Amino acid sequence: NLKEFEKNSLWNGDVGIAADFVDTKMRVRYPSPARLKVISEAKQALVSEEMRLLYVALTRAREKLIITATYKETKTGFSPILTDCAKRAKPAYIKSKKCFRDWLMAALMTHPDAFSIREHLGFPENIVNRDADFDLTAIVYKEWTDVPDMVQTAHDSQALPEAEYTENADEVKERLEYTYPDMRLGSIPVKMSVSEVKRMQTEEEYIPLLDELKTRDVAQLKAVTGAEKGTVVHFIMQLVNPKEVNSAEDIRLLIERLEAEKTITSSQAKAIDAEKVYRFFESDIGKRLKMAERVEREFSFYTKAPVSEIYPDGGSGEILLQGTMDCFFVENGRVVLLDYKTDRVNTRAEAETRAKKYAVQMKYYKKALSEVLEKSVDECWLYFMECGEFVEM
Repeated sequence: NLKEFEKNSLWNGDVGIAADFVDTKMRVRYPSPARLKVISEAKQALVSEEMRLLYVALTRAREKLIITATYKETKTGFSPILTDCAKRAKPAYIKSKKCFRDWLMAALMTHPDAFSIREHLGFPENIVNRDADFDLTAIVYKEWTDVPDMVQTAHDSQALPEAEYTENADEVKERLEYTYPDMRLGSIPVKMSVSEVKRMQTEEEYIPLLDELKTRDVAQLKAVTGAEKGTVVHFIMQLVNPKEVNSAEDIRLLIERLEAEKTITSSQAKAIDAEKVYRFFESDIGKRLKMAERVEREFSFYTKAPVSEIYPDGGSGEILLQGTMDCFFVENGRVVLLDYKTDRVNTRAEAETRAKKYAVQMKYYKKALSEVLEKSVDECWLYFMECGEFVEM
């Protein structure tokens, strides 16, 4: 199981904490030397243990050992076996394999009696080791219909003896036949994002957004989609310093710097309207944001919601909700929650209508923020970038 090596950080007694190196300017990550060392040593230890278990299993046979394995034919086929001068598979080749079958194939393929396997896989005879000291019978079945029927039918099999009744039989039967009262919870997730809940309850068409900008992903995109434009605008709003923005030119300089650093592509830079972004900071709420005593952006959170609130027929229990709110600020002790929207709305009326679709999302944002700050949210606003309108929720 190599899944454990995909974690963001790993621990090793000698090396300590090993994590990826993150280039915050280029917004890319790659493994650090410490992480590569930890993964290499951990993989070697894991493979060694698996090989030890395989050895124990193989050496338990007294007279005859029967091994079966399936092999799916692919275009690339089975990679050629690399052998040394003694006709033994090289350690590097064995190390590159990841399952019992491939390890065994590396050893058995060089046996003189494994001709049928070599022929089937197209291996040459110059890899044969004539000094093999055990007998081998190799059989290849190319079709499932060629496999002999070795399964006994029910009437030929020996019937199991009847179990004797014990004083605990009724209790055992009751436990075995027990049915969990909340079976519906088995089909309900234990964790969801607030965006998923919003989509479920508004029945809108799902258009996936990029969770975060990654140079490796966005650099390959030529045309900027509406969803990607929204992500880039949110990214700009996250980076801009409200206290240092005095004109649209400041926004343009930030965009040019990000483009020069290859954090965003040229097509993404052109898709951002600096005037519309600056218009927010010229608004009353934008000016209040500049003067706020505390400002938090891209604020991640967790909160809980009753299952019945999201799934009316789901029964009891709770669902863990996660999300990221665009911004909130504290002004004279009052908490103001703010979320930016890049929807294509052109008028005040359209903005008010579209805001209704975000009512569920903002409800959970307010709930989570009040739990984190341990105080109520005094104001909650949606700001539609396209038309420059605020809608209070």
